[in-house]
Amino acid sequence: MQLSALVVVGDGNGRVGVGMGKSAEVPTAIKKGIEDAKKNMFTVPVTVEGSVPHEIMGEYGAGRVLRKSCNRAAMCSSNSSPPGALTASA
Repeated sequence: MQLSALVVVGDGNGRVGVGMGKSAEVPTAIKKGIEDAKKNMFTVPVTVEGSVPHEIMGEYGAGRVLRKSCNRAAMCSSNSSPPGALTASA
C-alpha cells in the first residue's frame, strides 16, 4: 500500500512550491513531497504586509481552500490565524 503526501513549501518572500510524494511510509512520502515542491517553485504576488492582494478560492472535488488577504495589524480576527492563513474544508 502506498501513501500520498501533498506538500506546499515557501520561502517567506513570495515564492512557493507544490509537490507530491508517494511511499509506503508517511515520513518518506513527506520528504519526497518536499523535494518535489522545491523543484516546482513559482512566484506569487504579495502585499507590503506579506499577504496576497486578493482572496483566492481553490476547489478540487469536494475540497475547498480559501486564501484571504490580511494585514498584520488586523491579525485575521475571523479565526485567530496568522496573517494570510489558509482555510480548508472538505
